[in-house]
Amino acid sequence: MMYINEIIKMLKKKSTIIILLLSILSLFACVGFVKITDMDTFSSSNYLEYRAQEYTNKISEIKGNDEISLNTKKQYENIINLLNYASTNKVDLNDQTYYISNSINSIINDTQAILVLTDKNEIKNIQNRINKYNEVINEKSFDKYVICLQDNLKTIENENIKKNKEYELEIIKKYEIGKTNLKEDSWKASLLLQILSTNESLNSKIDYKTQKPFTFEQINEYKDNLKIAEYKLENNIKEDIGLNGTPTNKRYMYNEVAIGFSMSVICILIILLSASTISSETSKGTIKFLVMQPKKRYKILLSKIFAITTLLIVFTLIISICNIVVSNIFYSAYDAIPYVYMNNGSVSLIDGNLFIFLRYAVIGIEVFVYSMIGIMLSTLIRNTAVSTSITIALYFVSGTIMQFVNMFVTKDFVKYIPFNNIDLTSKIFDKHNSMINMMSSEFMNNVTLNFSLTVIAVTLILIIITTFESFNKREIM
Repeated sequence: MMYINEIIKMLKKKSTIIILLLSILSLFACVGFVKITDMDTFSSSNYLEYRAQEYTNKISEIKGNDEISLNTKKQYENIINLLNYASTNKVDLNDQTYYISNSINSIINDTQAILVLTDKNEIKNIQNRINKYNEVINEKSFDKYVICLQDNLKTIENENIKKNKEYELEIIKKYEIGKTNLKEDSWKASLLLQILSTNESLNSKIDYKTQKPFTFEQINEYKDNLKIAEYKLENNIKEDIGLNGTPTNKRYMYNEVAIGFSMSVICILIILLSASTISSETSKGTIKFLVMQPKKRYKILLSKIFAITTLLIVFTLIISICNIVVSNIFYSAYDAIPYVYMNNGSVSLIDGNLFIFLRYAVIGIEVFVYSMIGIMLSTLIRNTAVSTSITIALYFVSGTIMQFVNMFVTKDFVKYIPFNNIDLTSKIFDKHNSMINMMSSEFMNNVTLNFSLTVIAVTLILIIITTFESFNKREIM
């Protein structure tokens, strides 16, 4: 009965309903945020115009009319035409995967090489290559581009480099990587880079991220990553992140923003309830009536903890369902990308919508830890404002502080700090390309999920003991 009364009491607070509604409205606000930040516009046209003007100036500097001067002018004019073509057709020459941009860059580089070469056979070979790349551009033929890459392999003398390039070409040809310059398709190029880097690291036994020798665990991890990347390409499962960390899927970007923002609002709500659960009763004097009832004190405290935990579960369930509904309404054109992971040596999948729900559930566990901190402070400190402020500050600041600590302190004792282990999402879903995962430190990446769960469990036990001891021994005036 006390448990039900506590839930009713918390739901009667206007702030509870208002903040819950705000958390739901925040999901719609995130739709607007994604729309504003999504940059699909072509951004390198000014750069191309600058380069074209640069070659125009070079032409104006050529005064002679001899054969060499005329040929140089002609080659510069060809480059200008290519740059204008790229600008008109919105081809980003910095895109090192799109076959048209690669073809244009190859022609420009070969053209500049011809101007300084004297060997006629070498010039002839390069001119033939330029002609082939021109055919690729004029006919917009990806197949002819692949043939050009195959021809380039013949000029490589180093067997190891040639072998790696053959492996790369095989993947490009099989999965048509670079056939379009759409942002939505850049995930293939991202996976190709991941496969090549991982394969190179496995062959050299050197981690390409840290340039340090592999440990046994890292070898297994990289083999798993290679299997996952190949599986995604084989089954056309889009990667969330493209090259240079650019999101390739608006639904992914929305979910990343919405999950973090909405759960922050829910966490604030739960902290407001937990950090005031005892201190507000004390300040109002209602705690006297509770302890005067024929109930043991620990039952009073337990009813409050269970009530807050129940509301956390219900609110998390509501907001996760709302998130899935909103993303399906506004981003129906984009697939709900499944979570791909290794399970007993084989690749397994979790449905995209189910994965969103599970992420909310795991973050709910993290929020529960802060709710227990709030209850403990509410019991120890009689001031609601102070206990609430401290708990909210810990929630928003502790992660940033720990990142700085991990950057400069690599001693083992840092791993035992509870706030260094609360982020369970990056450990449970370690194959997910979340923004948090990408910012996590190498030092804490070596900490296992079981270790973090143990630290959190011990922390919660200490919090519960402190809370109950303080409440049971406290004099109620």
